[in-house]
Amino acid sequence: MEIAQDSSETREVEAGAEFSVDLSRSGGAGYRWEVAGLPDGIAVTGHSLMPEGATAAAPPTPGAPIVQRFALRAMASGTITFRLKRPWEEASVRTHTANIRVR
Repeated sequence: MEIAQDSSETREVEAGAEFSVDLSRSGGAGYRWEVAGLPDGIAVTGHSLMPEGATAAAPPTPGAPIVQRFALRAMASGTITFRLKRPWEEASVRTHTANIRVR
């Protein structure tokens, strides 16, 4: 897998409103994003996988990139840390931090 740079983002959200963080990964290398740090006041409310760029006319091909979507709800500001890794390995190949500011 090509190792990309770590990334970050800052979001402003309404207190109690649901929002999502979408993270791309390879579809066939065994890597997946996991929540590595979740502060009090922010909760994961769902998780889904979507083929990147797939449509009804152009279905995904095996091993194509996948978008991993984390649905979240924030009642307080904080920073969420995600790690891209294989479940059987300790080390991550990439991290993503989402700085959440509640209005």
